[in-house]
Amino acid sequence: MGFYRASIILCVIGVAITLIPTVLYIAYSQELGFLKTLETEVTSGIPLYLLFSFIGVAVTLIGLITFVRTIRHVQEPSTPRVGTGTMPRIVSPTPTAARPTPVRRPITQQPPAKRIEEVVESIEKELEEVINKASMEQPTPPPKSQQEVPQKVTIKVITAGTDEVCPSCGAINPLGQKKCVECGADIYVEDPNLPSCPVCDAPLKNPQKLTDKIYVCRICFSELEIPKELSKKL
Repeated sequence: MGFYRASIILCVIGVAITLIPTVLYIAYSQELGFLKTLETEVTSGIPLYLLFSFIGVAVTLIGLITFVRTIRHVQEPSTPRVGTGTMPRIVSPTPTAARPTPVRRPITQQPPAKRIEEVVESIEKELEEVINKASMEQPTPPPKSQQEVPQKVTIKVITAGTDEVCPSCGAINPLGQKKCVECGADIYVEDPNLPSCPVCDAPLKNPQKLTDKIYVCRICFSELEIPKELSKKL
């Protein structure tokens, strides 16, 4: 009975090891941060929760094999032994009327658990097939999590200008004007390597620095908050 209970306990533990980590990872990995450690790859293409599943399958198979062999051992019949002694002679009271006594042959008992043995053998064959298939199959790598889209660094407008000033003649032009209305010179030339002012779209070339983050556009004189990632390009 000890092996019988131990085999059942092994099967329950194996099923728990197989299912619990995978179910927790699929259902609660986004809510509980510590469950993301289950996706750590132990080897190439095998994460931690998949390794737990393999271990659980192995423990379950060991429990099933132990259970089957325990049942088979309990159900094995004991072969009856037939005595080989000679039959005694029966002497009749009268010397003339001697009758031969019939000799009964011992009946050999057939094992009562043939059907159980056949069931056990079929279960063992199925277990061996499952083990062979599990060893031959290559684990599929888990789906890769979608890469997070990097957020675009933006320039924040503190005070927006209302017009543009020509750097050549100092004339005032409306926003969005690329050439001066008075002198016809270029107010600014687009430069793809530099970030542009969100107010006048002019490239921020040598803007006036007020603080570590606050700059002033030299075309529309808007106060801008420029992150450090972009201020390094100025």
